[in-house]
Amino acid sequence: MPSITIDIGTQAELTRAVDAFCGAYNYQATITNGGGQQIANPESRNAFAKRQVAEFVKKVIRNYEADRDSKIAIAAAEANSSSLAIS
Repeated sequence: MPSITIDIGTQAELTRAVDAFCGAYNYQATITNGGGQQIANPESRNAFAKRQVAEFVKKVIRNYEADRDSKIAIAAAEANSSSLAIS
């Protein structure tokens, strides 16, 4: 399966990256379960950071493709409307 791999050089750098993603994307060490009780988050900090990296990549792709497709649609609409005989 095709993949993108990010290798972080040292444990200290990995810890720094995980801390940054957990801070930037509001990781919660405890969460509220369906019964309203606070429990330990079943998603580890590393898993959370990895998920956020994947979501970031998806967001970049989605935004790029939406912008590209919008520009193509606008250009096509402008080309089609220039031939309208409206005065």
